[in-house]
Amino acid sequence: MKTFFVSMKSLSLLLLILALGLAVIIPFFFRDSLFFLVGSLKLGWLFSNIVLRLLVIVLFAVFLHHLLKLSLKQRKLKFIYSFLIAILPGFGLSFIYPIYNIDFGMLGDTFAMQNKPFVDEHLTSLPDSEGKYTIYGFFTTTCPHCMEASERLGTNIKGGQKVPVNILFPSTEEDAKKFLDNYQGENFNYGLIDNDSAFITISGGAFPSIFLLDPKGTTVNHWTGDELNYTALDYLKSLDQ
Repeated sequence: MKTFFVSMKSLSLLLLILALGLAVIIPFFFRDSLFFLVGSLKLGWLFSNIVLRLLVIVLFAVFLHHLLKLSLKQRKLKFIYSFLIAILPGFGLSFIYPIYNIDFGMLGDTFAMQNKPFVDEHLTSLPDSEGKYTIYGFFTTTCPHCMEASERLGTNIKGGQKVPVNILFPSTEEDAKKFLDNYQGENFNYGLIDNDSAFITISGGAFPSIFLLDPKGTTVNHWTGDELNYTALDYLKSLDQ
């Protein structure tokens, strides 16, 4: 009997360490986990955010539950009490990967993309835009927000986005291909505009400059900088073609 209690205590101690370890590790790998849930499991960005943060809370609650059982020697302690106590510190722990105001809510403006025929001429292949929503992005290969936007759009396509993506660069062919290879742009159509004045005029001069066009070629929304957030990405996934 004594051996049984020792084994149970060891099991509780093991679960305590495991739960705390996972609760701490997940926030440090939050971004990778988020991209996996969206790209591989085809979940939504907002839903995946909620799932990961809730998972941290539950794991912290498991840790707290077994800690209290060992400390108070209450083998019949109800988990719901531990969970309620763990909500606030568990949610705070998930903030190792912070939430920013700009992450949610439909952002952007109605700045319209001009001279679409000129842009299409510079793409490596004709855009698949007939009767479809289409994305045109103007990226530079050294822009951090462009890199992030590329990875998000690439993940969105893997996760089920039907809206085709066309990316324009002011760079060389070699730099453009390297950028797309490094930042999940293998499913993008791309092109080069070597006229700096035209590139800046059409894009608006802020990068990335991302236009969503409806099937008639009218600009629905325009995102710049870090405005292509989780709400926008879920919206793009929801568009039927």
